[in-house]
This record gives sequence, structure tokens and C-alpha cells, in this order.
Amino acid sequence: MPETLAAVIEAMAHERGVRPALRFEGADISFADLHANASRVANGLRLLGLGKGDRFAILELNTPPVLELVLGAALLGAVPVLLNWRLAPVEMDFILTDAGVEHLFWGSAFAPVVDALDGAGLTHKLGLDGDYRSWRDAEAPDFTSPDPIVPDDVLVQLYTSGTTGLPKGVQTTHRNMLTFLRGPLTALPGIDIDSRHQVCAPMFHIAGLGYSFCGLVTGGTSILHSVFDPSAVADAIATEGVTHTVLVPAMQQAILALPDLADRDFSSLTVVGYGASPMSPDLLTRSMQTFGCDFVQFYGLTETTATGTVLGTEDHRRGADPDATESDRTRLAAAGRAAPGAEVRIVAADSSLCGPDEPGEVCIRGEAVTPGYWNRPEANTEAFDDEGWFHTGDVARMDADGYV
Repeated sequence: MPETLAAVIEAMAHERGVRPALRFEGADISFADLHANASRVANGLRLLGLGKGDRFAILELNTPPVLELVLGAALLGAVPVLLNWRLAPVEMDFILTDAGVEHLFWGSAFAPVVDALDGAGLTHKLGLDGDYRSWRDAEAPDFTSPDPIVPDDVLVQLYTSGTTGLPKGVQTTHRNMLTFLRGPLTALPGIDIDSRHQVCAPMFHIAGLGYSFCGLVTGGTSILHSVFDPSAVADAIATEGVTHTVLVPAMQQAILALPDLADRDFSSLTVVGYGASPMSPDLLTRSMQTFGCDFVQFYGLTETTATGTVLGTEDHRRGADPDATESDRTRLAAAGRAAPGAEVRIVAADSSLCGPDEPGEVCIRGEAVTPGYWNRPEANTEAFDDEGWFHTGDVARMDADGYV
């Protein structure tokens, strides 16, 4: 089994060939073409002077060039920094400086932002709507990395929100990402080579980026939305035959508020995944009734590659049953139990284990957990203990059955 995303790209290009890997604005990109484009990108990045471990930045919506750049970097061993396009230029400047970025790839929607950047050491800026295609296609469609790519190499560097201080660069390795993809994500019901995955969460977020790879490792098709538009997302479920989608609670609420909701066809859906914020039992119930499919909740962080706990399909079915027990209904508001490949525990301020239903800090351990923050030794010492547990800073309680 391939142990890096670079190896996955190559394997799927051979196995799936002309089958569609991506669909964007009505056009398909095959697995073979995606691999060829990623190889061209890898060659282009190398000519720019980038090598294994070197950082570069991407400022763009959810478009195929973003995935081509990320996958090309995976082949080379370079590390893309996906910028949160909701940030102010001064915040982006900080991230660019912190990551030591010299090269920026940007989409036309962000031209004013790029103009406002102080530079932060940037020596090269390439527009993804202009010169990118000619830059990419000038290179050969095959690539062999001069440095072997191994599972613990960094795949991507995403930055935390900085709500409790300066943003921190989370180093996500190939091992981290594949643990997420082959654990909690691809364990979803109905995922196979014919699955059609709707990607509408921003790829600067771990959930959006991670989910965009789901089809890549299973052979299904990822249907990209540049941004979340409730009407367009609802339309696409029917017109594109979407089988799996990830919609955070706010997205679900926006879709349920559509005036023509009753006329929408969601019959192709197998599973709706959600997470990132609390979801009220009322909204969850209405969503389950409207979409008419199974639901799964994920709790995790950028530092844990979106892996932590899962509230599975059976939990949702039992909780929504009209004859559900009070315990089953209550668990619809829980975050679930430890995800495949993860250990979860709740600890007190002195790091002792909390008993059932005692509040404390959530700690997560497993192969999806980042090896650490970029250039933040003090933060690493604070967040990671000697036994490999990541201290999330989140407060929760765990019941006797392991539900958080």
C-alpha cells in the first residue's frame, strides 16, 4: 500500500487512468492528467529553486490549480502553505515571513490583497489565472524526485487561526494525512470507486483540504466548488449525483433556509459529514429529515489532521429514532468516540485522568497528530507531552461508554 501521497498519486494514475479524479465547473480532470499536471508542477517548482522542505505559498479559492500545486509539491517534497484568504494582508505578511516563503501563487480574486502585501521576502508571484498554465505546461509530464519522499516528510503547512496568540504553522506529514484518509474518512459508509465527493469547504482548512484527497485515495471523483454557495451546492447534489459531502452546521443551515428547498433532490446522497462547530439537536434533526441520508460528525483540529472523535451513522440513527431512549437522544449532541487510529482521553489540570463525566482537557494521540509546530519550540513543549499526547486546550467530558 502506498505510504506517501506522492506514491498514491502515481498509483492511482496507473489504476484509474482516464477516470475523472476532479470535476470543476462542468469539466473533468482524469487521474492520469492530474498526475501529469502535478509532475509538470514539480518540475516547475524545482526550476524555481525549491527542493525538499522548502516552503511556498498559495492564495486561491478551491480550484484545480491548488490541488495540482499541492500534489506537485508532494512529488518534489516541497511544502505548500495555504493562506487563509479571509485574513488581512498584515496577517498574511506575518505567515509568509514566519514560513520563510519567497514564492506565491495567487488567484485573480485576490489581486488587491497581493498588491497590499508588504512583500515579506517574496521574490516571485505567479497568477493562477494568467501565466500559471503556460508555466506548468512548459515542463515535462513526468517527474522523479532527487530526494526520496518518506511518510514522515511534511506534506503541507496550514496555520492556526491565532485566536489565542500569533498563528502557528502546523506541519502535516504524509503519514498524518494518510492516517486520516484511511481511518475515519474512508471508513464512511458507501465510499468506493464510484463515490462522488462534494468539496465546498475552503482548502486552507484541514477539513476542506483533507476531504479533497478522499477521492484520490479511493478512486472516486471530487467535485470542487470554488466557494460555498448554498443554492449552487444544493443544485450540484442532484446534477452531479453527489454521494458524499461535508457541510459544517452553518452550511447546512444556509441550505435549509433556501426558499425552494422542497423542490430540491437530495436522493443521491449517502452520507453528510459535519463538524468544526457545535450543532444543535434541532438543526441536526431537520437536516437529517431534509437530506434523507446517514450523518457522521467529526471532531479534530489542524494539529490532529481533523482526527479525534467520530459520532457515527448508527449513533445518529438511534438518536433520531422516534422511540429513542433519552440516552440515545442526548448523544446526538456529543462529539462521539475515539476515531479509528486515535486515542482520546480527558485530563485534569495536574494531568491526571478524569473520571466519567468529569470535565477536563481533551488530549489526542495517534499517527494523525502533527510532529509539531514550525519554528515554535516553546509552543511544542507546551502542547505535546513526553508520551506523545497532544493537549488540545478544549474542555470536554467523557462518559462511561467513551463518548466525548
